[in-house]
Amino acid sequence: MSNDYPPPGSSDQPPADAPPPDYGPAPTYGQPPAYGQPPAYPPPGAGVPVPGGFAAPKTSPMAIVALVLGIIGVCCGQLFVLSIGAVVTGALGRKQVKEGAGAYKGDGLALAGLVLGVIGIVIGVVYWVLVATGVLQANFSVTS
Repeated sequence: MSNDYPPPGSSDQPPADAPPPDYGPAPTYGQPPAYGQPPAYPPPGAGVPVPGGFAAPKTSPMAIVALVLGIIGVCCGQLFVLSIGAVVTGALGRKQVKEGAGAYKGDGLALAGLVLGVIGIVIGVVYWVLVATGVLQANFSVTS
């Protein structure tokens, strides 16, 4: 007769008087660290810590402004002042996203606004050089 069960008393469990295994300190998410311990940082992209957990990251307003100014600056080449604003706000938006510790998203929007701003500046400079050399004629008269 074959017995598929282990003999009594030969289990894989430790004896009852053995100390429990030590798995190290428990993670402390949302709690202040113990004295002398480094703070527990949230996982990347988790957002901003709030009392109930983490808030979803918001899109950086500077990134949105950079994209809008970049699009307008490319469409209206002679107004390359808007493109300069797109470059400035694009750089500030990227800095805000990078230093926001997960509070902001929109690095791609800021980069797109920055690139469109550079393109708009190039278009504007070429336009005004062509006007200054007489190749293009800028008509500023208002008729009524």
